[in-house]
Amino acid sequence: MSKKRFWASVALFLVLFFTCFMYAGPVVAAPKAPEADGGGDKSYMDKKGIEGLFSGGGKKDPRAPKTWQKALGIGSIVVMVIALKYL
Repeated sequence: MSKKRFWASVALFLVLFFTCFMYAGPVVAAPKAPEADGGGDKSYMDKKGIEGLFSGGGKKDPRAPKTWQKALGIGSIVVMVIALKYL
């Protein structure tokens, strides 16, 4: 095995090794949910839920997307269609 191929193999191994552990580290070290309020997810979902967001109640909802966010979403769909057509 030549030196060039050996060092390419070592570099590939290191990239794969660090990539795997970059994602595994936060999963292992994730803090546990507080049990005082029945778990962290329930209180989070109460605050961040989307029920009633699209009901059209007439009042201004702060969670609703802004005009520029809607335009960005529609524009990204147009760019995706153009990219798929010509690539």
